[in-house]
Amino acid sequence: MSIVFLIFLLYILIYKRFDFNTFLLYNYIYNKCISEVIYIDNLKFTLIGDLHIRKQAPINRKDDFYITLKEKLKEIVKVGYENKVDGFLIAGDFFDTPMPSMNVVSEIIKIFLNGSDISDLLYSSSTTAEDIKKRVDKMIPIITVAGNHDLYGNSINTLNRTMLGFLINLGIVRLVSKGNPYMVYHKDFSCAITGTSYNSDIDSEDKSGYIVDGKLGDKHIHIVHGMLSDTDMGKIITHTRIKDILDTKADFTFAGHEHNGFDLVERDNKYFYNSGSITRLSIEEVDRRVKIANLKVSKEGFELLPYYLKTAKDGKEVLDLSKKERKIEKEKEFKEYHEAVKLAGDFEGNTSREIIDSLADNNNIKPHIKEKALEMLSLAIEKIDKGVYSEWYRFN
Repeated sequence: MSIVFLIFLLYILIYKRFDFNTFLLYNYIYNKCISEVIYIDNLKFTLIGDLHIRKQAPINRKDDFYITLKEKLKEIVKVGYENKVDGFLIAGDFFDTPMPSMNVVSEIIKIFLNGSDISDLLYSSSTTAEDIKKRVDKMIPIITVAGNHDLYGNSINTLNRTMLGFLINLGIVRLVSKGNPYMVYHKDFSCAITGTSYNSDIDSEDKSGYIVDGKLGDKHIHIVHGMLSDTDMGKIITHTRIKDILDTKADFTFAGHEHNGFDLVERDNKYFYNSGSITRLSIEEVDRRVKIANLKVSKEGFELLPYYLKTAKDGKEVLDLSKKERKIEKEKEFKEYHEAVKLAGDFEGNTSREIIDSLADNNNIKPHIKEKALEMLSLAIEKIDKGVYSEWYRFN
């Protein structure tokens, strides 16, 4: 609906053309856009995790990241159109930065539109409204929420200053929220799609972003960009457990943000799923297979069919594992230094010289570690003795 409206605007603005054919297009678009619902025969959606669209390659990649990303998106769109899905549901982080280049955006949107160009219809004297209807009806809606990478300062209030906000305002992408649902009507049941965009408190004690209070259709899908997990991720990573949001009235919760994803989880006849990001940015993801999923919705329930991307190469081919080895070495070295500092605490003496001598006499520390620790400790003590850190001690 909103995609065809964008195309109409673009052709009017770029070609400054408004003749009978464009009027036919406008008339069809208008009648389509004023409707708040969409009536279709089948309910099928493609679930897509974080896209992180960017041209510059991440530091851990050794392939041409942007070309690889476009090939993945082409495959995703091809699979969507072949399966005649009724919407691409994207779990946020559409872009890797709030304001990517216009060149990148135009290339990506062309992929999603799947070549649905209507210029030949506009410039043909024999074009009818039915011709235009057949062409634009083939376009698959893009439905999403905003991720943290799409926003400035993790604030949804900045959306209108971002590229994602620009695409939403033009009508290319549909942003869903609890107050702005996307309603789809099957011949004998309805489905509502809502969402919660990222905010800094999404995984705080307040879990309202995950919880749908009132079901809007016979089936209800809720998209959320937050760190949802079925397992305990520890205290360092702020996250939300599935068990803590079982009060939701949504039948199916589709989450993003956590790149590894998790398999379909069923609790109390409710479903929770994260297909994982389609991009691998970290060397820790070397063994992860990239996938999307096709979701079939019926009056009886849901059927989820994971689809592993053929264009996603093996992690060892695209990720620089030498960086992983260096990281392991650095972590090992840090651990040794950490132990050295702990051992350095067991000494006698009050002066700088006595502290250094005590550390030097400690035979529990490996020679090369001791040498480095002595060097660092000597430098730190020298600065303290000179009063470099005096202000720091006063205020801490």
